[in-house]
Amino acid sequence: MKTKELSKQVSKVKDKAVSKESSLQTKILKLEAEKNRRANELKQIKQSKQSAEKKFEVRLKDLQVSLDQSESHKQSIQNYVDFLKISYATMFEEGLPPAPSSFGSSYFLK
Repeated sequence: MKTKELSKQVSKVKDKAVSKESSLQTKILKLEAEKNRRANELKQIKQSKQSAEKKFEVRLKDLQVSLDQSESHKQSIQNYVDFLKISYATMFEEGLPPAPSSFGSSYFLK
């Protein structure tokens, strides 16, 4: 009878071990699935980040080009304004008699 009881105990221990192993295998599969899901999520986030960085770099370059063009245009306009100032000053200074030295001058009475 002892062998029968011993056999039952061994069988129970085996059943528990098989059940525990099965439970652990299920847990391992779930954890591996979660790991894969998170790895895919991380991969997508990295790709999204790289895409956003590329878009940012392109936008930054576009803005830099636009700024450079604006600065160049501003400088051209400033050069033209300076040219006009000099031209008008030269043109009108040549056509006018010399400015009187004071308001009491007899120049205004002529």
